Amino acid sequence: SGMSLWTNVVVVGTLTATNGFVSNSRRLLAPVSISVTGSPFNWTNSSAGGSGGTNCIIVGVDGPAVTGTVSINGGAWGTLPGFIPCDLQPGEYVTVTYSVGTPVMTWKPF
Repeated sequence: SGMSLWTNVVVVGTLTATNGFVSNSRRLLAPVSISVTGSPFNWTNSSAGGSGGTNCIIVGVDGPAVTGTVSINGGAWGTLPGFIPCDLQPGEYVTVTYSVGTPVMTWKPF
């Protein structure tokens, strides 16, 4: 009913995973806080910054009382107030520009 794979898989071309991917080593980690400084605030998925680095991660930007915008890699993504989830591959970055309040941010591998 299932397949166990105990090695690295290298694919040249396109790989389609109909039911998605599971990472047993990462899925139980709690979200990690990101210290948000002045606006605009940039944050990169980089091992140099102690974040996900070589992992795909999700960044949560929460701002129920914040006025602002969220972009990924320079492209518009969402508007605050509200909760904006951002999936980042290694090396990608999120920018939060805000004028009222300070957003709360966290990250977690997936």
